[in-house]
Amino acid sequence: MASIREQCPRTHLFLVGEGACRPLLEAQTSTLKLSDVVHFTGYRRDIEDWFALADVIVLPSRWEGMPLVAIEALAAGKAIVATAVDGTPEVVLHGECGFIVPQGDSAQMAAAITRLLREPQLRRKFGEVGRRRALQHFDSALQIERTERLYLDTLHQSTRGRRFTDRRPALSSEATNDSSL
Repeated sequence: MASIREQCPRTHLFLVGEGACRPLLEAQTSTLKLSDVVHFTGYRRDIEDWFALADVIVLPSRWEGMPLVAIEALAAGKAIVATAVDGTPEVVLHGECGFIVPQGDSAQMAAAITRLLREPQLRRKFGEVGRRRALQHFDSALQIERTERLYLDTLHQSTRGRRFTDRRPALSSEATNDSSL
């Protein structure tokens, strides 16, 4: 943040969410004399409002499964800077809807953020491409349809050429009248 402020002095950072690292980050913010520009919001339910306020979404994860926040940011039409961990590069395509930087490389992270802050046309372009990408690849109705199709195709392939028979054991008339069932 200190290097970003050198080039973009009006920049503020809002850390939305909670985590075990918060006390350490608050101490680091104080040590670097950034408390006036780094804001800790805590857990928020109104994430769409925060996306709307942001110029750039930053996801500096050390690990990440399928990053829901990145998908939500794309859907909101926001450019993203994220670390190249786990599923993130599958969501955020480098140079198309954001920038992917190596995990732990704060210099590259700061450079990517600064570039997007200084180039509003690129930021808008990434946002537009990202929104289309979210709708084409991550829409929940589309995901359900694709999953259903995959299951049906798999079932069709596994049953091709075979007949299903009911292999459950038959119940005798004696067993069906048994009150212990």
